[in-house]
Formats: sequence, structure tokens, C-alpha cells
Amino acid sequence: MDEQERENEKEVLDLIRKIRADGTDSDKALRELMDRYEPLVKSLSQKYSASIEGEKDDIRQEADLAFYKAVLRFDLDQDKVSFGLFAKICITNALRSYWRKKQAAKRLQAKSYTEGIYRDVSAASDTAARVAEREAYELLRESFSSHLSKYEDQVLHLYAERYTAEQIAQKTGRSRRSVENAIYRMRKKIRAAQGGTDRKN
Repeated sequence: MDEQERENEKEVLDLIRKIRADGTDSDKALRELMDRYEPLVKSLSQKYSASIEGEKDDIRQEADLAFYKAVLRFDLDQDKVSFGLFAKICITNALRSYWRKKQAAKRLQAKSYTEGIYRDVSAASDTAARVAEREAYELLRESFSSHLSKYEDQVLHLYAERYTAEQIAQKTGRSRRSVENAIYRMRKKIRAAQGGTDRKN
């Protein structure tokens, strides 16, 4: 640090002392100190504003706050680190932290949005599948109702609604064996009506 730099640093430290004293010259000293370091604060703010769209004003406020905290925290008794370097580190750390929080929020928002789309698509797919099954069942019932007995038609209806043989038996008042036999006959008649056979594929 040359003579001019030492003189500038001395003036900076005097301003910091006046700010901390919170006297009549405190506000004036703070404005003077901020004017001195405006290029630094502005440069760091612009650097992070470029990577976080639409956050220019908030980033500048974060930088100003970090600068003020640096004024309050700087160790006036040491001479190894200049206030300018200390302030730069404080502002950079504050803006990095702000950037990380914004990126984390964006990832969370994107994740929530993606999961929402997935749920909507899954729900739509399930609904479409149920509609397709229902339409296929109605078409099947219309085509082959004349080949089925009233009981078999009733079993077909319940079977298409995904009731188990046990549940169909309870609803129809028949035995499970009777229902299973009806399902077997029903399938056999449908295959026969389609021109197929009872052979296994």
C-alpha cells in the first residue's frame, strides 16, 4: 500500500468511525463513504443482475445492505485488509447467497410445475382410459347381447366395471362358481360370435 492508498484508507476509517458514532455527522459520513465505493457496489450489482432477470432493484438493495453491514463489522484495529477489499468480499458473499436462494426457488417452482403437469396428464390419461374401456364395453355389449343370457349380460356388465368374481357373486346372489362359469361361457360365446374358436392362442 503506497502513501496515497494509506491516506485514502485513513480517510475511510475516519468516515467509518463517524458513522458508528451515530452523531450529527453520521448520515453525511455514510453518504460520502457510499459515494466513494459506488463504482464497486454498482459493478457487483450489475454482475449478478445479468444472471437473475427482473431482480435488478432487489439485487442493488442487497448490495447496499451488505455494504452497510461491512461498515459496521470492519475491524478498525487491524491493517492487513483494506476496507475496500473487506466490503467487496461482504457484498460478493451476500449476492452469491441471494443468487443461490433465487436459483433454489426457481428449481422448486419448476419441479412443482412439472409435477403438476404430470398429475394433470396422469389424471387425463386415467380418465381417457376409463372412457375408452366404457365405450369398448358398450360396443361389445351391443354386438353380442343377443348371444348372451340375461344373467351372462348382467355378469358382463359387472365384470366390465372391474368387479371380482366374488363381488359379482354377492351382487347377483349366485355362487362364485356360477359366476366363473358364466364368465367362461360369456367369453366362449363372444369368441365364437367373432368367428374365433375356443382354442388357446
